[in-house]
Amino acid sequence: MNDFENPNTAKRKNMPCGYAEKTLDELEKVGWVQEWSFHTSVPEQWNDACERVKVLQCNGDWEVTLVRGQTQTEIMDGVMYIVKKTKQRKQWDNEHGYK
Repeated sequence: MNDFENPNTAKRKNMPCGYAEKTLDELEKVGWVQEWSFHTSVPEQWNDACERVKVLQCNGDWEVTLVRGQTQTEIMDGVMYIVKKTKQRKQWDNEHGYK
């Protein structure tokens, strides 16, 4: 990056996963695990998050989703969490009536 480039105009990558409607606490109660948090307004953090999601999805063992910030401050600051759940756990949950 040269001295004249604005980091906020960096090209954003496409996020390869969706968003959960539930809270982080609700997801953790059914086996989801927090992987990482980032600010959506910072392009470098957004792009790093996209790469982290791709790596988790690449090995085929993890289902990955994003969760919005949990407090009013986090929501205003654009904080997101990457959460993951093993596909084996997801299958067991589905078989036993958990979502």
